[in-house]
Amino acid sequence: MLLRPLGRVDLIDADLQGGQADVLESSAASLDSKVRRVFVGTHNPGVEVRLRGLFQELGWISVYDFPGGSASDTRWDWIMFEDGAQTWLNRKLKPDARLKRAHPQVVSRARSQWE
Repeated sequence: MLLRPLGRVDLIDADLQGGQADVLESSAASLDSKVRRVFVGTHNPGVEVRLRGLFQELGWISVYDFPGGSASDTRWDWIMFEDGAQTWLNRKLKPDARLKRAHPQVVSRARSQWE
């Protein structure tokens, strides 16, 4: 419903204290047709699993997926994540030129999957 009046959305940053999967699953069609990228802060393993299932089913690209309550080897070093973090790219919506300049590492990682 919130996305209805919008054309394209470059980024949704969702940190809903456990409600992430409910909100994003109920908006799957709008997300898939309008949103280029989603960042989600997660708060429990069940939400993390549901979000992975949702975005994989939609065919999105997992850019980052750091489970909560664990240490993850990131490109910056080992980081302890109290809350989890997931970043997803919609392969159906290529980034515009502005996004390519702003985030070249993300675009280069996913470029082959957009073509």
